[in-house]
Amino acid sequence: MDGPLLLTSMVIVAVLLLLTYRSPLLQLAPLLAADVGVMVARAAAYGLARAGLAVTDLASAILIVLVFGAATD
Repeated sequence: MDGPLLLTSMVIVAVLLLLTYRSPLLQLAPLLAADVGVMVARAAAYGLARAGLAVTDLASAILIVLVFGAATD
């Protein structure tokens, strides 16, 4: 579930950034920042799950959407 959601989010954000910046290279900075943010958020969720807290699959999907939204804002 995470793969298609991540790809869809990246494509939508890339199109919006391309329309906004009108530069294919300039849109890479927010996309790379969002990718790093998703990796950090997943690592934090994994750490919380290892600590004994309940982390569902839905949390991963929500993290992807929220991180991409925050990183491109």
